[in-house]
Amino acid sequence: MWEELKGERQEHLDSPGLLTKAAIRAHVVPLYEGDKPVWQAATWLDWAAIHDAVQPGPQAVWVSDFLVQDAAEWARAQVGIVWVEFPELGERIARTAGVPFYGGGRVASEAILQESGRRSIVASIKAHATGKNLQQFCRNLVVTPPSDGALWEQLLARTHRPGQQAACVAVEVCIHTEDYAGGFHHRTGASAIHPAD
Repeated sequence: MWEELKGERQEHLDSPGLLTKAAIRAHVVPLYEGDKPVWQAATWLDWAAIHDAVQPGPQAVWVSDFLVQDAAEWARAQVGIVWVEFPELGERIARTAGVPFYGGGRVASEAILQESGRRSIVASIKAHATGKNLQQFCRNLVVTPPSDGALWEQLLARTHRPGQQAACVAVEVCIHTEDYAGGFHHRTGASAIHPAD
């Protein structure tokens, strides 16, 4: 299927779902006479027999540790929250820095609220960027910045909220790719944001 998708784009044959429907029309509905395309996939019948039993297992593949090292150094040099989107990244930063990672789930949700603010932590954006009182921290490092403005507002409000004792809440953002720079610029209107070389 992926080889078929790599070729020239064809209407109604340009996604896995559309290719599946075209293969069904070709192999399951033998006398299909509609206006949609059919796909005579050589391996379709074998695949159809097992496709419900196959569950892809996503796996993180590390290309570089530069972001892990930078975030871990930040966490060791000061006290604050390192915010991440991906659990694999959060776990690796936490392990490297020697601090806890709070991912999803009830146990992590309760445990993060018990933090005193005397050590750095790594936190999942998805699990903890809304509905938490984390004003015991006043520094934030957003390693994988969201492109959703409402999510930014919620994330920043975890530490910038009533009960915050610090005079200033600081937020540093890693903008290490063009996609992150574009998303950040688009949502914030920032003009002088350029990814590092």
